[in-house]
Amino acid sequence: MAKDITDSVHANFSQQNEYDFAARLKKNDVGPATGTHPFTQTMKYDAFSNLTDRSNTTWGNYSDGFTATYANNRKTSGVTID
Repeated sequence: MAKDITDSVHANFSQQNEYDFAARLKKNDVGPATGTHPFTQTMKYDAFSNLTDRSNTTWGNYSDGFTATYANNRKTSGVTID
């Protein structure tokens, strides 16, 4: 499923969101509907809806991301916040 959010004043701030079968955000593109997107974010989840992978790409091909693993629905590796 995809959902488009159009900014009629500044097309560079329009968004296209894609969702998986469980209505979790799978991909987010920010920018005009045609051409390159200045910001793209993709997410992956495990069977318990835990975020296992996220990658961000911005103009200039700068990328960063996040990965985590879970056992028994508890995070065993990845970024933690205390």
